[in-house]
Amino acid sequence: MANFRKVERYSYLCVDCGIDTWDSGHFYMVEDHVWELARTRNDNEMLCMVCLERRIGRYLKWIDFTIVPLNQHFMNNIQRHLDDKYIQAEERIDANIG
Repeated sequence: MANFRKVERYSYLCVDCGIDTWDSGHFYMVEDHVWELARTRNDNEMLCMVCLERRIGRYLKWIDFTIVPLNQHFMNNIQRHLDDKYIQAEERIDANIG
């Protein structure tokens, strides 16, 4: 039983940076076409939202996320991630204008 639990937790690690996607709130589901852009080796791999964005070459948007209970459970974390990206973009724009 302990081995199963260890393997289960290991599967939550981002394959690119190693962050625990469950504990960090980066546990989510995106639309198939977005996941395909990330070119993962298989559907069981996990990517945190930052590494997924890096792989697809753009920031995530709400439309990228599937409508499933899992995403509803982590909605606050997803929203915080998206808000942070929006704020960072605004700060870069302000810095370039000012």
